[in-house]
This record gives sequence, C-alpha cells and structure tokens, in this order.
Amino acid sequence: MNLKPDYQNFKSIIDNRGIEYLIHFTRFESVTAIVGERKILPRDQLHNISYEWQELVMPNSTTRRDNPKHLNTSIMHANIYLLNIFRDKWYPGSRFCILGINPKYIYEEKTEFSITNATYKPAIIFGIKSNIKTFNAMFMEQVSGRWDKYNSQHKITVRKSTWADYYTTDPEAEVLIESEIPYNDILFIACRNQYEHDILASAFDVLELPTEKLCVQPTLFKPRSE
Repeated sequence: MNLKPDYQNFKSIIDNRGIEYLIHFTRFESVTAIVGERKILPRDQLHNISYEWQELVMPNSTTRRDNPKHLNTSIMHANIYLLNIFRDKWYPGSRFCILGINPKYIYEEKTEFSITNATYKPAIIFGIKSNIKTFNAMFMEQVSGRWDKYNSQHKITVRKSTWADYYTTDPEAEVLIESEIPYNDILFIACRNQYEHDILASAFDVLELPTEKLCVQPTLFKPRSE
C-alpha cells in the first residue's frame, strides 16, 4: 500500500478522533464472493474476480453516477439513507451486511474524501480531493448535502457538540478508496440480526468459507446515535 506523503498527520487525526474502522455495505451474495475471493474490489475491477465467484457479484447499484474506480466507504457508520433505498426500494427482500475496514486506507496515496455523497452538487463544488484539508472538512461545522425537493434547497447539516468526534458532519460523507482491500483488512462482517447472521453463516459453511468475522451489530443498521 502506497501512503500519502503526510500520512502521519492523517494518523494523528484518526487517533484523536477515535476512528476505528471504515464502513462498506453490500448484499449477501456479494459478500460471499468477497470472502471467497479474499478481497474487496472497486467497481471497475469486478471483472477480475475468479470465475467461480463471478455470478454471485451483485453491485449495490446497476449504474454508477460517481467514479467506478472507487470503493465507497464511510467513517464508523453506514450511510443509512442510501442503505435503506437499496434494501427497501431498489431490491426489496434482499439482505445486506456491513463490513468494517481497517482505517489505514484513509491515508492510502489515492484515497479521496467527499464532504457528502460524492454525486451531490455540494460535494462536487467543494471538491473531492485526497488532501488533509478535504479530510478535515468532513468534520467542519456545517455541510450542505442532498437536495431537499420539499424545501427546494440542499439539506444543511450543522454539527452538534454532543456528537462523537468520529462522526462526519454529514452522515453521507464518503472516503473513496481506489485500491483493493485484502481479506485481512476486513475487521468484521456485521449482520442486522441473528436470523440473517445464521443464514449467511450457513451459506459460508456450505461453501467452506471462514465465518470468524461474522457478527451481529443491529445498531449499525440504524441511524447513528446523535
């Protein structure tokens, strides 16, 4: 892994804010392929997955409005707004899991940062960049995010003093990773409840895949506690 020139400064911010992991969510079928292949790949590299796992790969979205070179992650909590759209509207009946990823990818050389969802106009105007200034901006006092069609303006989120330091101001802020993530850097694979955990664990057992990283963390599937 190639590091940013000022990676030590990134590490200090990560430590000071108590950032323990990055978050990536995906469907059960795809996480099976991830564990089988023993790595997470960005969208534009999915064609490199071994033949035996290819038919299990089910991207969260059939079309990408942002850069397909990126693996989209968030800090310490999932983008619940987007997760619910995928789970309840686009793919009703599907099951998702949430992966925890080593936060060292924040200071990987090509990793970029977005103050809100990278497809939103405020993110594009502010700039999606790899520098420490943009990383710090994810925690600034006020952020404009998705378009509020009822009020005809972008939703403004104001940071609260009661929030955990590791919370980005906008829950939809993104850490955009361009490199693949090896299995060893996946810290956990969380399911919403014990029932879904047992379904995934059974599938892994049949396929002779490791289950030691599977866990149940229902709070990760709910809006973050603020």
